[in-house]
Amino acid sequence: MPTFDVFPAAWPGVWLAAALLCAYAAGRWGRWAALPLAGFCLLWLFNNSLAEGGTLVELSANHGLNTTDLVGVVGLAVAGWVLLRGR
Repeated sequence: MPTFDVFPAAWPGVWLAAALLCAYAAGRWGRWAALPLAGFCLLWLFNNSLAEGGTLVELSANHGLNTTDLVGVVGLAVAGWVLLRGR
């Protein structure tokens, strides 16, 4: 019986779920949740290739901004806002 290791494909979903939980928690715990939010969003940006969809803006022949990248960018913006707010 052939086996298929599906767990490596699940890592982007784990980073996304953790980022969403930290974004929710940032409203309650402030900086304590904003720091891991920034970390999980960076992990998401560098490891979301399995979930990428269509390209919104083409930066070069091999690089572009797609919809999954927006999740990480918005998460980093929220983390920065919470960190600057100083709660």
